[in-house]
Amino acid sequence: MIDRNSALDRNGARFPIRHLSGMVWGLLLAVGLWAGSLSAQTPGSLTAATAAVEDGLYGLAERQARAVLANEPATSDLSAEATLVLMRALNGQEKFQEMIDLEGYRRHPGSMEGALLFWHAMGLYGLGRYDGALSALDVFHDRYESTAAGYVSRASRLRAWCLSKLGRKEEALALFARFARESGDTAEGPANLLDWSRALLDGGDLAGARKPLETLISQSPDSDSGQEARLGLAQILIREKKFDKAWNALDTLSADKTVRPDRRAEACFALADLNSAQGHDEAALASADRGLEMTQNRDLKKRGQLARGRILIHMGRIDEGVALMRKVISEEIDTPLAGRLQLEIARSYAETGLIDRAAAEYQNYLETFTNRDGQAEAAAGKGQVLFKGGRYAESAGAYARALALLDDPAERAQILCRMGDAWYASGQYVKAAESYLKAPSEYPETELAPQAVFQAGESLLRAGQFEDGVRRFLEVTEKYPNSPLAERAALRWAECHEDNNRPAEALEGYTRALQTYTNGQLTARILQRRGILLYRMVRFDAALRDFQDLLARFKTSTFVEQANFMRGWCLYMMGHEEEALEVCRTFVEQYPNSEWTPDVLFWLGEYHYNHQLYPEAETQFLELVRKFPQSPIADQALLWAGRAALNRKEYLRAVEHFGRLAKNYPQSTKLADARYYQGDAMTELGDVSNAILLFDEILTRHPNHRLIPAAWMRKGDCQFTLGAEDSRRYTEAMTSYRNVLGGTGVPADLRFQAEYKIGRCLEKMARTDEALEHYYTRVVVRFLEDPAVRSSPDSPAAVWFTRAAFAVADILEAQDNRRRAVRVLQRVVDAGVPAAADAQARIDKIRAEFWGLF
Repeated sequence: MIDRNSALDRNGARFPIRHLSGMVWGLLLAVGLWAGSLSAQTPGSLTAATAAVEDGLYGLAERQARAVLANEPATSDLSAEATLVLMRALNGQEKFQEMIDLEGYRRHPGSMEGALLFWHAMGLYGLGRYDGALSALDVFHDRYESTAAGYVSRASRLRAWCLSKLGRKEEALALFARFARESGDTAEGPANLLDWSRALLDGGDLAGARKPLETLISQSPDSDSGQEARLGLAQILIREKKFDKAWNALDTLSADKTVRPDRRAEACFALADLNSAQGHDEAALASADRGLEMTQNRDLKKRGQLARGRILIHMGRIDEGVALMRKVISEEIDTPLAGRLQLEIARSYAETGLIDRAAAEYQNYLETFTNRDGQAEAAAGKGQVLFKGGRYAESAGAYARALALLDDPAERAQILCRMGDAWYASGQYVKAAESYLKAPSEYPETELAPQAVFQAGESLLRAGQFEDGVRRFLEVTEKYPNSPLAERAALRWAECHEDNNRPAEALEGYTRALQTYTNGQLTARILQRRGILLYRMVRFDAALRDFQDLLARFKTSTFVEQANFMRGWCLYMMGHEEEALEVCRTFVEQYPNSEWTPDVLFWLGEYHYNHQLYPEAETQFLELVRKFPQSPIADQALLWAGRAALNRKEYLRAVEHFGRLAKNYPQSTKLADARYYQGDAMTELGDVSNAILLFDEILTRHPNHRLIPAAWMRKGDCQFTLGAEDSRRYTEAMTSYRNVLGGTGVPADLRFQAEYKIGRCLEKMARTDEALEHYYTRVVVRFLEDPAVRSSPDSPAAVWFTRAAFAVADILEAQDNRRRAVRVLQRVVDAGVPAAADAQARIDKIRAEFWGLF
């Protein structure tokens, strides 16, 4: 049934005035019940109070009635009358507890006792205390039906609604049916049929709900109740999703000039609701405007303004819509409707994403209205929008206020968890844990308990309380084993131990989880995590089994790609290179765009490079760069592509690859390496001048790089080459070589190489004696005196020792000092270095040619 005090929301749901049914509003609309019984001598203030309650000015009516009570003896008839008006005013404001606290029927025994008891029952109904309301109605039936005859039918209908709310649907419907049979021809008969239809509609019996309405229409289609029945039938059509038929029914009713204007306006407003629910906002707006033109009824005008305001909000014209709603609020400021509309405004801003506006509107409610339930909703709503706006600490404060206003255990548990979320987001993890843990502690039956304990564990971990945090995960698995979170908690326990460098405990945790949740939703992830952990623990065979198990059991899992990827690494680490190679090639074909494909391509390039298959290596590295230019290893791939080309003596292509790295990845950590090898390639191409510039770039921009000694060496080599045209370059070369020697931690082979090359420069500069001395003292003797170097005669340093010794022999032979030359060469033979045989052959040659000297 379309309730004139409610409206369809966008989804077809309704905004009823709290939980009062249309029946209760039917009771309230029967205003003549008590007003006619007031004596002619009723004081002006009570007359004003009565008029105010009839007009819906409940706040004014309350104040007037209390003024009468303040000046009248508690036992007077006038005091009883004022109490009755006060209870009606409180009911209109939904101040149900205050109605109960008055206990009017106890304080004013007499002719009005039954009426006061009825309103006491209404208050209990309003509080949701349906059993208590039934008990009060039982007393009314036993004692007061004769003295409060005007309330008998209403009491019967209230009883039916109490039974319905208690789930005793059959009894409720039977009571409506009995009333129809026994009192259907009374003035309350039509209202009972409407109530009966509503009760059936609430129970989902659409076909049953039609019958009372059809009865009403057949009895008096043009009566007020008959017209409301026509609206009710349209409402049923909406519930049946027969929107076209509903629209036609409402349109017909709104256009029927035999129907009174107010009812036609109601049909227009219902059309507006229906059009808005279907997204036809312009049509909805037109229907609302048409309804407003039809009626002069104050309440219907407000109904139309609210419909129009909601439609404008739905259309995105939120400020226009809110302005209309504020107008109604100002007119209804003393009624519960004002508070509900204020909350609706706040929700509208929240749904539109206007966080600050929504927060301000919720705060407006908190400062203006006193309804406890509304205060709780406003505080919780404010907390929610502040959270969305990133104002987490303020959000927690708002939730704390809501918590203080709530009594329902389920709602309190939910707010405690939301407050925990707010503290967590604000970085106050200890407070977050405290909030989370209060929910299961105070309300152990709450469905949120597993989630709250789990979140407490996460909070404690963030707070640095590792043991307490993982203990909460264990608590979830033990106290809530059937919760969907239990498996997740078991996984987190293991993950945390792995992250905390406790591999043995982590492995135990993953294994326990797999044994406990054999076919859990997270089994694939647990296998993946355990496989990676086993890989890191160098247990490649066990890791491979986990990855293969995952691949066999969870073919559609998101972890399949990584499992295939890791399978290749396991095989490689186990020494099955060819099998690993095939797995990696297949991976690239199956997952060309996987996040792990760059790593696989790099490994394929690396494999070929290490096996000196440089063309294949270069191709793989360049394929990685082509397909994944933003990959973190793209720069390394270019470096190794260049080195592969360098090893193929493809110097121009090598220079190109190294140059691309410098251009495309200027912040790369491999930039110095690229410049070094680029300089190397240029040297091979004979472009030593530009090679020097590249080595200088390394020396200037990367002064702490590991290649600094090598860069000085290569720069010196380039300067040495240029010395053939300009002898001054030999001096520059010696300076570069000495810079090699000036570094710290320079390998022995580089030191011997630099010393040898200084000797070469001296020799080129015709400083032969200095060269001989340098070769002999700085290379030959030092090599022979260094046991660490001599212990490995095939080390790179032995090469420079051999070359220096041969250079000394050359100079000595040129000076006709062949005996000394032979002694130096003999040291090479005695050192057992790879060139010992060459030294011996040269000794033999000298002795053969100059045998007379020996």
